[in-house]
Amino acid sequence: MFANGGTANYGGYATTDADGGYGLLGENTSTGTGSQYGLYGRKAGATGTGTGYGVYGNATGTGTTNYGVYGSGDGATTNYGVYGITTTGGAAGIAIYGVNNSTSSGVSHIAIKGETTSACTGGTGYGVYANASGSSASNNYGVYSTAVGATNSYGVYGEGATASNSYGVYGKSISTGGNCVGLYGSKTGNSSGSGYGAYGTSSGTGATNYGGYFTSTGATTNYGTYSTTNADGGYGLLAENISTGTGAQYGLYGRKTGATGTGTGYGVYGTATGTATTNYGAYFTASGATNNYATYGTSNADGGVGVFGENTSAAAFSYTNLQVGVYGSKSGALTGAGAGLGYGVYGSATNTGYYNYGGYFSSSGASNNVGIYGAGTQVGVQGGGATGVYGITANDGGKGCFGQNASTGTGTQYGIYGSKTGNTATGTGYGVYGTATGTGATNYGGYFTATGATANYALVIPSGGGNVGIGTITPTSILQVVGLPVYANNAAAVAGGLTAGAFYRTGGDPDPVCVVH
Repeated sequence: MFANGGTANYGGYATTDADGGYGLLGENTSTGTGSQYGLYGRKAGATGTGTGYGVYGNATGTGTTNYGVYGSGDGATTNYGVYGITTTGGAAGIAIYGVNNSTSSGVSHIAIKGETTSACTGGTGYGVYANASGSSASNNYGVYSTAVGATNSYGVYGEGATASNSYGVYGKSISTGGNCVGLYGSKTGNSSGSGYGAYGTSSGTGATNYGGYFTSTGATTNYGTYSTTNADGGYGLLAENISTGTGAQYGLYGRKTGATGTGTGYGVYGTATGTATTNYGAYFTASGATNNYATYGTSNADGGVGVFGENTSAAAFSYTNLQVGVYGSKSGALTGAGAGLGYGVYGSATNTGYYNYGGYFSSSGASNNVGIYGAGTQVGVQGGGATGVYGITANDGGKGCFGQNASTGTGTQYGIYGSKTGNTATGTGYGVYGTATGTGATNYGGYFTATGATANYALVIPSGGGNVGIGTITPTSILQVVGLPVYANNAAAVAGGLTAGAFYRTGGDPDPVCVVH
């Protein structure tokens, strides 16, 4: 059959008006081993500026459903409802191309729809299955989708609804070559709104919803999720929870479960290694609630740590090159009556165990080890509770608690300031209490030095500061010394072991206090 010269030319034209009728039916009943075609359409020759179709199907009736092309495959080892192939070189070849240019409103417009509805016992059902395996191409795309022009345009939209394990979009790479990507999303170009490389949402009423669920196993290094950005103000990973419910709401939730073996398990692991002015391995803020916790850590394991910070830098020390395991900072003005208190670091321990530490600090391994180091314009370290501040170190030269004030201003500056306020009731209040009970050669309950100023005072009790007792905890005068040795004279005191500057008394009446010379 041949047609030429008309406005519309049909090489073959078949029509029927019968129910269940076929305008054109092609059938091949061969049982041979070659290729067998029920219906074969081919467009050959130069198309010029027009469009060539191997097979063109069009359905425009007013029935319930119209199929431009309907394909079914059954009975063979591998069955294809529709199978498209192109071998064109140089030009852009499309194996299957679907277009929907309907302008109807209120309905879905689908260019290509793939559906599998039968039970696949032991097998796998694919609504659409795409494979790109050429070895000479620069890029292979199993599926390449674009969407433009609508209010909401989706390059790929996937939905999983009825199966036990349903995937809206499922991507898998089994390549053993270079970078292998199961699912790749990219947003390029200028967006006046929000651009998403990949956008996932889960809103069903099931037990658990995952907007995105990622898992990685088998490699030397496995990342469940890996995200990166090189934009100013960009976020490698941004998680947001806008729920207004009453339950627990997590912007980002990280969990490590299962036996870690000899390695280390991280619920959330953050690292910042760029050469910028400031790097934050993790940066947290909390605002707007009655109680706001920028970081909240909890552990119910023996030896567990609610929040653990570690700095392994080996850079040389300087006051502008500090290495901090955990850094807490409170900034901003607290104004108005009852404005509250600002804490750079706040620790509280309220369990009924044997010991509670509001803050526990340990330092070892350096030339100078400081269990706790506090610096502030007013209070470097302030603690409250059964043990306000407790510092411990096991190193020679280590300091359990170290306070330093490096201010060069004109006001009063305190290295360590101890204050006891409030009603003590029947107990005893101590501004500073020091005790040394170790088995070393020498113990000092308190050791004070003052150097470098115009006037240096190691210890001062100001007028009205209270009575001072040595050898007694209940002094009855400005200074009371109990327990001075008794010697008749200086020679007897020296013979008794006292050295120059030591005090003794004679035991007479009156009973003078003498100084060994």
